[in-house]
Amino acid sequence: MVCVMIHGVPETPSLWDPLVEQLDLPADQLIIPAWPGFVEPAPQGFSCTKEAYVEWLIELLEAQVARSGPVDLVGHDWGAMLCLRVAHLRPDLVRTWAALNACVVPGERWHQVGRLWHTPIIGELVNLCLRPWLARLLLPTLGMPKDMAKVLSAQMGRPMKHAILPLYRSAITVDDEWGEDLSNLPKRGLLIWGKQDPFMSLSKAKKFSIRWDVPLHVKRALGHWSLCENPRYVANQLRRHWKQN
Repeated sequence: MVCVMIHGVPETPSLWDPLVEQLDLPADQLIIPAWPGFVEPAPQGFSCTKEAYVEWLIELLEAQVARSGPVDLVGHDWGAMLCLRVAHLRPDLVRTWAALNACVVPGERWHQVGRLWHTPIIGELVNLCLRPWLARLLLPTLGMPKDMAKVLSAQMGRPMKHAILPLYRSAITVDDEWGEDLSNLPKRGLLIWGKQDPFMSLSKAKKFSIRWDVPLHVKRALGHWSLCENPRYVANQLRRHWKQN
């Protein structure tokens, strides 16, 4: 078994550290890549659109599957949406999948921060104001543990800001584009949700769960960053999920 974990926005692989500690997997069974442009500058010619990131993840999984077979795919936030899209397009690459605090459902509206990034000039102003010191103060008010906010805010550099705008502006209608047909999703899927999430509503998760017959596990006390708010809970859910036939 190889587990591939895909972070969200504005995040880096560091977000997974508390969960990785709880899972205690061997190093050769865990892959946690950074999105192009989120830690290092994006490669020349890489567009940073949602389609470009889908292609990037497919290529990464193809290489891994050639070595060891289909993977256990886990995504958080934008990473969850990306994993859903890739699992639908290439179910042959995925043994199981799990989406944490994000999914795609037709007709849903983006959260407020997403709508700001969608908007020309306003999105640029938001990025201009997104300084590490401000993120370190702001993220805990949205539910991120203070220790993690300190780590991630220090990693929010210029490359990430340059990647965020083309990503979000390519994804204004992503719920309709990616959420209408997920009929190819591998059957072994799972949603993990924090009820206090200020970005992704529980009602959206319930709609997705019902439409695609996917188990939904909700923790009342958690928010958007469940994987580092209560990594033991998330680790236990993933272990059970992976062990199921």
